[in-house]
Amino acid sequence: MIPACITILIVLALFSGLQGFLTLAQAQSSMHQIYGAAWWTVFAVSVGGIGTMYAVWSLTDYFKQIRRPPDKKAAE
Repeated sequence: MIPACITILIVLALFSGLQGFLTLAQAQSSMHQIYGAAWWTVFAVSVGGIGTMYAVWSLTDYFKQIRRPPDKKAAE
């Protein structure tokens, strides 16, 4: 199951990528280009956050498996 923070970042990345693309595609002034670039920056930070959160989430799962004590029935 994916944690809620990763899901929120995925939704934010999808929205900001779409918003940045549409803004830059229809940009008529330099202000629109700056606004579109700001959305692309939000997209890049969101994707980086997704990668970081997934790495941390995977490591915590890995360390939980390492620290789990062995089953007594399996040892017999």
